[in-house]
Amino acid sequence: MSVSKKSIQEVLETMQIEDVVSEFVSLKKSGPRLKGLCPFHNEKTPSFTVTPSLNMYKCFGCGNGGDAVKFLREHEKFTFIEAIEWLAAKYGITLEKTVYSDEQQLKYKEEESLYIVNKFAQDYFVRQLKETDEGRRIALQYFKERGFRDDIIEKFGLGYTSSEREGLKQVALNQGFKEESLKKLGLISRTSGMDFFRNRVMFPIKSVSGKVIAFAGRIMGNHKKAPKYINSPETEIYIKSKIVYGIYEAKKAIRKEEECLLVEGYTDVISLHQNGIENVVASSGTSLTVEQLQLIKRNTSNLKIIYDGDAAGVNAALRGLDLALEQDLNVKIVMLPDGDDPDSFIKKVGATVFRSFITENADDFIFFKLKLLEKDATDPVKKTEMIKDIINSIGKIPDPLKRNLYTKECAQRLQIDEAILIGEVNKVVKAQVFNRQKEMNRLQRERERKARQAHSTKTGDPSFPPEPPPFFPEGEMPPPDELAGDFAAPKKTEQNPSYFAEKEIVRVLIQHGDKQLLTENMTVAEYVVAQAGEIFDEFEHPVYKEIVLHCRHLVQKGKTVNYKTFSIHEKDSFREIAQELIISKYDMSPNWETKLGITLRTQPVREENFRKDTILEVKKLRLLWLKKIAKQNTERIKNLPKDDADAMLKLLKTQQKINAAITQLSKELNQVIL
Repeated sequence: MSVSKKSIQEVLETMQIEDVVSEFVSLKKSGPRLKGLCPFHNEKTPSFTVTPSLNMYKCFGCGNGGDAVKFLREHEKFTFIEAIEWLAAKYGITLEKTVYSDEQQLKYKEEESLYIVNKFAQDYFVRQLKETDEGRRIALQYFKERGFRDDIIEKFGLGYTSSEREGLKQVALNQGFKEESLKKLGLISRTSGMDFFRNRVMFPIKSVSGKVIAFAGRIMGNHKKAPKYINSPETEIYIKSKIVYGIYEAKKAIRKEEECLLVEGYTDVISLHQNGIENVVASSGTSLTVEQLQLIKRNTSNLKIIYDGDAAGVNAALRGLDLALEQDLNVKIVMLPDGDDPDSFIKKVGATVFRSFITENADDFIFFKLKLLEKDATDPVKKTEMIKDIINSIGKIPDPLKRNLYTKECAQRLQIDEAILIGEVNKVVKAQVFNRQKEMNRLQRERERKARQAHSTKTGDPSFPPEPPPFFPEGEMPPPDELAGDFAAPKKTEQNPSYFAEKEIVRVLIQHGDKQLLTENMTVAEYVVAQAGEIFDEFEHPVYKEIVLHCRHLVQKGKTVNYKTFSIHEKDSFREIAQELIISKYDMSPNWETKLGITLRTQPVREENFRKDTILEVKKLRLLWLKKIAKQNTERIKNLPKDDADAMLKLLKTQQKINAAITQLSKELNQVIL
């Protein structure tokens, strides 16, 4: 399921960069631009610039830049589709959904209905808490005893459900909701049909974007047979392993503090928030998963895990944390005093002491394991097992420098020959590389199998198609998260001559594409395609190649090529490159031309200026291409059998023509031929 291309284009064409950024950054007018302090790095002098005419932002301090979608993805850590939805809501645009089959369309409608039902349930639980005598007497009193203020109760959407067997069910059915939806979400029992949550205080679980996706309920009173906490079952919109409690409320603070605190319980999160510590989420008693860690890493690479100080807390601290190292997170462990959890401890000592305690008592994960090892140093068997466990953890760290530093430190503290430790760590690393490659090969084989099966079904031909099919059928938009997986924008440090020539052609097409070359009676894009279109297939950089081939296709279809073509494109890589190539830290002063008679070729002031720019870059590209052809032809001459005189003569004549063309172009470009 995805947003339609038409809707994405409408959002991209409507969004105004200054409207979006000003909601997060204080901007002041500075000539044709707006300036403010960069939200992506600490600075005292504003270097963050918003250019309304280009619909872009750029920080000339840290280099971050792009359009409104990029800003939201960087600042709010949205996915592409979440940014589009946020912008659509801001500008009142109704998004049209694109589906790939009737089955997927049905799935989308079901998911949307589940969100609506959960929102209804959330409102119902809140009303039960605030508007009924039982709710105020039992649940609200419980929250007050826990020390929760009214604003915190409202912030987390806490609620209550009475012991009535079908209270929520009857209200839901009366309002037109389907019983099957209530069962799927676990709001009513699939067997008895009664309310699943009864006589409990309710904790809504929200997605990153703030939608209610599930609930947790804590029993009121002493019921030995009933579990203390029960949770919603997993559904299409709620997969427990992919969410952490409190992420919606904590994400801004996590990015601001550049650190995430991870606790176990819902009340731990709420209690810390109430005391001003908002960069906190909860694992809800489950072992950490890769998906949860990736969700945290979208906001910070620094993770501090706070556990109870008893034996169970120690064991919990060790479970699954190798996954955090594999995700290249900087993990630290804080063990609270025995008998305390974050909720009770902060109530006992206050926010200031709590902050100091977790700062002073945070152990690096590897060193935390070393401390446990030192406690059992007298038992050779346990010591050997712990050393192997530490080696395994170190081997999972992706950063080789960090891995090396840990190895050195552990060798010193364990009094083990460093060379032996390095050898053992390398074994772990090699095993991981082998397993990853094995999995990649398996996935590739599976993809080829599916492609062969699809080809055979479509054509009746059991042989494999000559080319692997695309991941998405022609004309279909890829899923939103896949849009973020385009080739990365090229790095400025690349030194390959073809990189610079290709980059300049792309810049010319983006900056001048629709401008009219009066002498040639064609647009810049038409001229570039006519003069160099055959070279586009030889481009080395994958994104530049994709862009110029797209331009060639547009020109052949008689369509316009300009900055807007790329700035509103659904692909991140297209938009980012367009923004990178067109924005400049400086504006050319009119005095350069009016007083000094100087124009810059990259400033499209007059027709002769961008004409010279276009012709110059096309000639540079053609020269580079001819030199490649000459080199290839020279290799053919070297490898040709000496007795093949006719072929040799033909190749020599070809080389002569190529060299003549190179000489002519070099003269026109004032280049010296070596």
